[in-house]
Amino acid sequence: MNTMKLLKSTLQFFAYSFWRNICLSIILGLVFTSSTQPELKPLPDDYGSQSHLGHNVGIDHLAKQLNKPVSNSYMWLICGFNSWEDLKIFLPEAKMAGISVGAILIPPYQSPQVNPNCPYSEPFGKHYIHWANEIANLSLRYSNLIGFGINNFQENIDLGYLTQTYIDSMVTTGKSINPLLQFIDTDTLPGIYYVDRDATGTGDGLSWVNASKTVVDLPWGSINGGDTVYVSGGADSTTYSPVYLYGKSFVDYVVITRGKDAGHDGEVYFQNSGTAVSYTFKLGSCRYIKVTGFTLTNTSTTDDSLTVNSVFRSENGNYNIVDNCNIISSGTSTCVRSEGDTNLTISNDTLIVLSNNYSSEADNIHISDGGGGQTIIGNYMTNGKIISSYSHPDLIQFSNEGATGRPLITIANNFMLAPDQTSTLMAGINAGEPKSNSYLIYNNIIVLRTLGNSGIVLYNYTPVYHSSAKIFNNTILLKGFGQPIRLGDLDTLIMKNNIVIIDTPDSNPNLWFADDAGFDIVYKDIDYNAYYKSGGAIIDTGYSGGSPAGPLSLSQWQTLEYDANSDTNAVSFANIWGTDIVDYLTTAGRDLGVDLSAYFITDIRAVIRPQNSVWDMGALESE
Repeated sequence: MNTMKLLKSTLQFFAYSFWRNICLSIILGLVFTSSTQPELKPLPDDYGSQSHLGHNVGIDHLAKQLNKPVSNSYMWLICGFNSWEDLKIFLPEAKMAGISVGAILIPPYQSPQVNPNCPYSEPFGKHYIHWANEIANLSLRYSNLIGFGINNFQENIDLGYLTQTYIDSMVTTGKSINPLLQFIDTDTLPGIYYVDRDATGTGDGLSWVNASKTVVDLPWGSINGGDTVYVSGGADSTTYSPVYLYGKSFVDYVVITRGKDAGHDGEVYFQNSGTAVSYTFKLGSCRYIKVTGFTLTNTSTTDDSLTVNSVFRSENGNYNIVDNCNIISSGTSTCVRSEGDTNLTISNDTLIVLSNNYSSEADNIHISDGGGGQTIIGNYMTNGKIISSYSHPDLIQFSNEGATGRPLITIANNFMLAPDQTSTLMAGINAGEPKSNSYLIYNNIIVLRTLGNSGIVLYNYTPVYHSSAKIFNNTILLKGFGQPIRLGDLDTLIMKNNIVIIDTPDSNPNLWFADDAGFDIVYKDIDYNAYYKSGGAIIDTGYSGGSPAGPLSLSQWQTLEYDANSDTNAVSFANIWGTDIVDYLTTAGRDLGVDLSAYFITDIRAVIRPQNSVWDMGALESE
């Protein structure tokens, strides 16, 4: 090596070492005072460990610490050229260990343009909106990448290097890709608070020793968006009394979840067994609260014909989430009831109305009087109502819900079962009196062994309101004496890849446009569906005054240029009336659907569509 090359190589080495130390200084200046490798701790104290700066050696060091019970969150500074790629290596390791990760970027006043001795966050430098896009897309691959931020961003705004408008654009970019992605303020890093029914300390909620005894008694005035509340389940399980949180409003999610640390990671139960209050867990006028990982029950045996009781209840809120909970009703209360909410998410929950003969209309989900925008996705629901001649509980019901702007309501990947053969007047999805909405309904399995029922009802008795609906890849099975799909007062309908079955011969159609206005839809695109019933017409365009008059056979319906690629062949399931999703695997409709990847790319189990070259009909893609 000649002298110039040696000099260049030496300078590059010192430059790299200097940049690395600058990054380390930035990080350690934020939290750590020791020059030694810091241990992982809960937020905020783990922020900015330098481990990743040594490339893979540092990742190995981190991996050895991931199983420590104090490790639950980690802030990753993207500094120089290696750390972005290292982050991609670290995330799956962290996910396996239950570690949440935030990505932190070098601010403008600590970058080479201002200070030549400092590095950029590479490879996108100060293009922070580009960073937001990249980090958000990475968070879709790794759900434990929960947020991103710019180090000391408020100071950079004060100095004129950033504007609040630019920060808002970053946040909007990230949330447009992943609505759950947080913007992390490194000046006020997310905090952790603790609840333990059996704690004996000060009750300030800042540690397990000094945990608050209830969720309500936490120091809510100190809690900020992005914080986490851990509720102790003890070593095995712990039961808590009903909770009512009122007026807790944030700009990012406060997560209330089960404890993860040893001795606190048992099951957490919230239970209401009486009539003193009408809820088990209630949010009133709250915004950005996520409740996840609990079992919520109402075991009351006091009948309530007015159905004011509910297990989980949210009123007049916005962007709240109930996720990954077991929500169980004895039959005297609705599992999830929402009144006056907007943008509520009900996801990955098990919602059970136990077998009962109460007069209560105990729905699994009841949503009313709000502004729409709900997401109901990935839930398992059963409703055990035995006789309902005096009530009509539904698995999902909407009433007076929506807005003139037609907010999107998404109902997807849900399993809905009503197993009792003597029950009547039950629906899978009943939006019989809504305001205006845009419905996206896909990958649902709706099984009603009840009588006199409907699978999907989108119909308004006050036609001043109109909605649009996209109904895709649903499997709908009715025992009989009802309509699998009943529509009215829509102005746009796209309906494809559905399997729609009536198991018992009767006079009801598989697809019913409920009256003249029901069929008078401005835009209809209906094709690639499998309709089956034992005898009789499958389409009804309305009452006797309908035009064209129904009922119609499939061939008659096809002359009107609908369902050209649909059929009425017999459908058999792996285990008809079963209680498991895979019981509804079928060869019917296999490789006979149409590509709907513009809307979704998986089936109800997250199996990629298509498995062959062509999509299957129904909620399940055959592997």
